[in-house]
Amino acid sequence: VGFPFATKQNYYTASLFILFPSALLGRSRERMEKFSWKSKFHDALINVGNVYLFSGDYENAEKYYRKSLQIADSALDERAQSYSWQAFAFLHEKQGNLNQAVHYSLKALNIAKEAQYLEGQYINTKKLSDLYGRLKNFQKAFQYLGESDVLKDSITKANEIDNLAQLETYFDFQNLQAQ
Repeated sequence: VGFPFATKQNYYTASLFILFPSALLGRSRERMEKFSWKSKFHDALINVGNVYLFSGDYENAEKYYRKSLQIADSALDERAQSYSWQAFAFLHEKQGNLNQAVHYSLKALNIAKEAQYLEGQYINTKKLSDLYGRLKNFQKAFQYLGESDVLKDSITKANEIDNLAQLETYFDFQNLQAQ
């Protein structure tokens, strides 16, 4: 989605077409609004960097990823910091520098762990499993695959608990209205 607009003349439009479909595919409006405007701008910069990355312009991709990291650091937003380091890992992976990609994925994972950001932990453990497998370090690949499976289950359970809490609130509200 958005790639028809991925020309160097129209990166802003491309970033919008990449950013907003993710909001439509499962992220609730409340979840999107809980982040500050700096975080939203940060995510847009990552998406613009991704457009450059997929067009093969690694230098500009890195420039946008650096800007996103500066914003994440200034906002003290660990989720955004993790996401920025993830982007650097992806950049180095695309360039074929798998060891550097591992380095940045580990950095993103550590920040995600500190922030208790489960989705970031899941994404990075899954990526580390893939990278270590490609580097023929199968022991670490298996270790991170196991961690990613546990995190996936944790995320699923957390979503189920959130859904149950919303249903309980709705049920209580319906009972109050009936009285």
